[in-house]
Amino acid sequence: ELGPLILRTLESGEPAEIEIPSWETSRYLVRVLAHKTARAGITGAVVTLIDVTAYRAAEAGRAASEERWRRLIDTAPDAILMHEDGIVVLANQSALRILAARSADDLVGRRLMELIAPEGSPSLAQQLARAEHEEIVTDPAATAIITLDGRRVEVEITTSALREGGRQAFQTVLRDVTDRRRAEAEIKRLVHHDGLTGLPNRTLLLDRLEAAMARAARDGKHGALMLLDLDQFKDVNDTLGHPAGDRLLQIVADRLRRTLRSTDTLARLGGDEFAIVQTDLSSRNGANGAAVLAQKALDAIAQAIAIDDHDLFITSSLGVTLFPADANSPDQLIKNADLALYRAKAEGGHRFQFFLEQMNAEVLQKKSLERELRRAIERSELSLVFQPQFSIGGGRPVGAEALVRWQHPERGPIPPKAFIPVAESTGLIRPLGRWVLEEACRAIRRGLDAGQELAIGVNLSAAQLRHGDFAASLRELIAESGIPPDLLEIEITESLLFEPSNDAIAEMLRRIAHLGVRLAVDDFGTGYSSLAYLKRFPVDKIKIDQSFVRDIGRDTDDDMIVTAMVNLAHSLGKRVIAEGVETERQLQFLRELGCDEVQGYVLARPMPEAALRKLVARH
Repeated sequence: ELGPLILRTLESGEPAEIEIPSWETSRYLVRVLAHKTARAGITGAVVTLIDVTAYRAAEAGRAASEERWRRLIDTAPDAILMHEDGIVVLANQSALRILAARSADDLVGRRLMELIAPEGSPSLAQQLARAEHEEIVTDPAATAIITLDGRRVEVEITTSALREGGRQAFQTVLRDVTDRRRAEAEIKRLVHHDGLTGLPNRTLLLDRLEAAMARAARDGKHGALMLLDLDQFKDVNDTLGHPAGDRLLQIVADRLRRTLRSTDTLARLGGDEFAIVQTDLSSRNGANGAAVLAQKALDAIAQAIAIDDHDLFITSSLGVTLFPADANSPDQLIKNADLALYRAKAEGGHRFQFFLEQMNAEVLQKKSLERELRRAIERSELSLVFQPQFSIGGGRPVGAEALVRWQHPERGPIPPKAFIPVAESTGLIRPLGRWVLEEACRAIRRGLDAGQELAIGVNLSAAQLRHGDFAASLRELIAESGIPPDLLEIEITESLLFEPSNDAIAEMLRRIAHLGVRLAVDDFGTGYSSLAYLKRFPVDKIKIDQSFVRDIGRDTDDDMIVTAMVNLAHSLGKRVIAEGVETERQLQFLRELGCDEVQGYVLARPMPEAALRKLVARH
């Protein structure tokens, strides 16, 4: 290659050069110059060899670095625009995508301010001014851009200065925050709204209630807070399943929403409990306005609801409190409405109740009684008495019903009707019921040790039956006391048999019966007795409620009802016991009817265990 190059230079006199490799790693630049004299012209050639190995290596490194930089810029997820004097000179691929450009030519040459939403121009100008002095701005500014197809995209911008060879350019990074803003909005919505119904939750309710109270105080208006829950919601969950329960809540929420004005607030507090904030009530008829809305809400829910081919008829209860008349804080208003709701449910449900001041005293009294009952269970202040049960033929004791008594150290005797409802509503009925069962088993054991074999009946609450594995705990208790299981009789109320969850109850009763324990239906006739249900449950005995026994022999209707009950039970192979027998006339009627057993004051009042032992011994 060198020879022809020298010949061309000798012929033309023009300089020439060529770069040639030497060995494997070195490169040389060969330059050929013509040697001329004034007299002879071209007389030869001057050949110079320059080692350019290091120079070429550095040049290749710079090219590779530039390629990597370009690739990094193009693959960056954020839009990057380089601009000089406000004119875009470079745009990466993300910039093309975010700004809806087909190629870099769509952006290069445009003024950067044309791409920024008008309200964002001051932020960009401020960043450019800072970048001129600080070279990089680390805190992004929130703004928006207008894409080439006219869309608005929320972005954050960060601008830095680029200086090279006396020239100054700027790099502006645009980060698309649309998804982040959407996610933040969704998180905010979830924080303040119920996921199932989309209604405001307790947090947002408190904010709106506080604002409504402040507005009412400022404008001289009044408002109302209402708490509402469904009377049979648990039954729906137990029978149709939780998906049906969720659908029911959604339908209820929609119906309640349609009863309200746009200025009112409907919230779901959890479970089946809803809250309504009613605003702009006048001071003169505020209670009337709240009563109208409360009744509308109850009526809306009471309409038939179709779920999974079932027509459900659900009722609700509602507690109402007024502001500022009843309280001046959201928390106190919620407490007041909850007290009113509790009263509405206690009176049978499917009604609304306004808050009354005496409800606070009632709650304090109830809480005091709850604390004292808890201590009474722990300190063994409770005791059992026994109501003997007699065979109607021979008149001998064949069993006894265990009844709990509370002798308060300061108040004296507290009747069961005062503390049993408290125990049931607070959950204390479970430890109380467990204690009664244990004491009854001990009494049976002591009777056996004294040579007396007497069955003892114990009333079982629904809460005990539903809690844990009652049959297993009962088996352990019988084994610990060492008593024959057929000397223990479990009494359940008739209404318990007809709950929607009676499949589970029936199974539990079968397991109890399988232990050898006897089962009796208490308060028979006060519920919704049916032949099918009596056949379904493993019941040994039914107890005719004293409300039917009271007037037998004087009221022909009661005579016929009791007669039908006895005949029905006997046809099903069940024994019958009548409770509340207080007169000889009643006793004689039942004897002639063929009733199996009786209990009541005409034969014996409830008595301590020692007196029961003496009674049994006399017979």
